[in-house]
Amino acid sequence: MSAEGIQALLTEQERLNVENAALRGQVARLAELEQRNAGPPAFVKPDRPKPGEPKGPRKKRAAEHNTSRKRAEPTRIERHVLAN
Repeated sequence: MSAEGIQALLTEQERLNVENAALRGQVARLAELEQRNAGPPAFVKPDRPKPGEPKGPRKKRAAEHNTSRKRAEPTRIERHVLAN
């Protein structure tokens, strides 16, 4: 290897060492932020408490409201026959 090639490799190694140190600093900062527990964000509502006792069965609908339309007899019946 020539002296110029060695010098280029040393320069590149120094640049990579500086970049590596910067990235390690960022990783340390991120780890510090992840360890700090700030709690949930302001827009998150707290969990609702569970009811203490189970609810009873649902009420049935009143009979006057529980009717449906009765089926009526058809007014006319048409038969469709295929023509031969």
